[in-house]
Amino acid sequence: MNTQRPFFVLAACACLVLPAAMPAAVQAAGAGAKTPAIDPAAARLLDELIGELDKPQQQPRRVDLGEAVLIAVENNPGIRARAEVPQREGHGPSEAAGAFDPTLRAGAGMTDVNIPSASALASGRATTVERAYRAGFSISKLLQTGATVQLDWSNAHIDSNSRFLVLNPRYDLRLNLGIRQPLLRDLGAADEQTTVLVASAHSRQAQADFEAELAGFVAGVIGDYWGYVQASAELEVTRRSVELAQELVRDAETKVAVGLLAPVAVKEARADAAAREEQRLVAENALTLAKRTLQHAVMLGAAAGGPPQMVTPVEEHVVTELPLDHRQSLTTAVTNRPEVRSASIALVSSRLEEKRASNLRLPSLALVARYGLAGLSGDARPVVDTDGNVVSSGFAGNYGDALGDMLGRDYTDVSVGLELEVPLGNSQAEARQAKAEIEVRRAARQLEETVSGVALDVEKALADVGSAYQRVSASKLARELAEENLHNQRRRFELGAVTTKDVLDFQEKLAEAMATEVRAITDHANAVARLRLAEGTLLTSFAIEVASPDAPAIPWWAKF
Repeated sequence: MNTQRPFFVLAACACLVLPAAMPAAVQAAGAGAKTPAIDPAAARLLDELIGELDKPQQQPRRVDLGEAVLIAVENNPGIRARAEVPQREGHGPSEAAGAFDPTLRAGAGMTDVNIPSASALASGRATTVERAYRAGFSISKLLQTGATVQLDWSNAHIDSNSRFLVLNPRYDLRLNLGIRQPLLRDLGAADEQTTVLVASAHSRQAQADFEAELAGFVAGVIGDYWGYVQASAELEVTRRSVELAQELVRDAETKVAVGLLAPVAVKEARADAAAREEQRLVAENALTLAKRTLQHAVMLGAAAGGPPQMVTPVEEHVVTELPLDHRQSLTTAVTNRPEVRSASIALVSSRLEEKRASNLRLPSLALVARYGLAGLSGDARPVVDTDGNVVSSGFAGNYGDALGDMLGRDYTDVSVGLELEVPLGNSQAEARQAKAEIEVRRAARQLEETVSGVALDVEKALADVGSAYQRVSASKLARELAEENLHNQRRRFELGAVTTKDVLDFQEKLAEAMATEVRAITDHANAVARLRLAEGTLLTSFAIEVASPDAPAIPWWAKF
């Protein structure tokens, strides 16, 4: 087994699934039934597959087990499609951190008012006419403390027909800085921070789940590889069995010809040879199916958009006794298995949600403060008040004068206070926390179940490896003895001491012993793979590394 090839799983592909062919009886069912349309992408792949049937068979590519696994991981569209899931979830943290992005708002507009006036104090005229041009912007941001900070700047140019305005037209400028800092609920941006942490946990969990799927897929490819090897070996066994039967037929015909055997002996040998020929046909079909199974698991050439090419194994499993340490294997499994890591992350996520729900039960108490600057200027117009005095404004000037007044901080608007909000009953938050506590208990029990299942997997795999190794030794001895017994029976048959039926029985026993040895060797190979799968070391044994999702980093402004 080749374990020296480094490999990094790339997750940038799409998976196209061919729809199952609809039976003709179903297509024709019902009056006027129409054949369902095939997706164009699926139709293209179908045409390529059908086109391959008309081409001469290419020479299969010879691969060892390590090559087959790495090619399958790189080319199989199913596993490449599932690799997109952690890539997708990897964008979750940056999406959740968007709550801390600053928001810029800007606006400009004009109002033109011409309405009847019902009050002499409103304008001193029968109608109120006012035209205003307003422009401004605001920028706001949620801080890591949970505070919301907002800066507003507004500009207005107002022209009115009112006789009582001492500045007309006028420039009215405002610059306000406001902050709202939660002191109980949402302190430290609890809800938004939890969303980011949960998204990060989901990203890590998706990666662990994919790693578990990938390990299972690799184990399946290994099984298909050794299944091909076993089918090929079993076909050779049946061919050898047919050759032995045909050889016995020829020997029996010779003996019948010289009168040493009755003609029935030839019939017995021919009947057994025909039965073994049928077994050979079954074995050939099994090998064909094993070839196709491995071909569509490895998917050689599929990454380039072509149909899967044929591959053939060149590696034989070498049976060696492995040191079996139950305690070490169990520790390795609990440490490395992605299923345990996924269940642990799920428990962390549920605890975060419980903390979020607990925060929502708190009353809302916030410190609210505002600091504002003002500037005013315009065309000064003397106005006569009700006592007959002439009133004039000291803010005569242009826009620059208003801006200077504002930036000079001569005129300010300051406020500070507390806001308290206490929900009466708060049944929604209490129900949410109760559900979150249940979810924590459920996740904890699922983690226990996962660890227990991993322990059972390890125990089964260790037992299978030990048993398979012993079976290989026993089946090898049985096959050697069967060969010796058949050899002895052949000599006795030549001397006329036994019948054709006796030789046929020993040939059958040899074929069974050879097939049993083949299955024992394959079972040992698969048992070793299952042990590595149970211990969580299967991917590393092939130098396969699951790359972290290539997601954008959280921007710097989201960190304060």
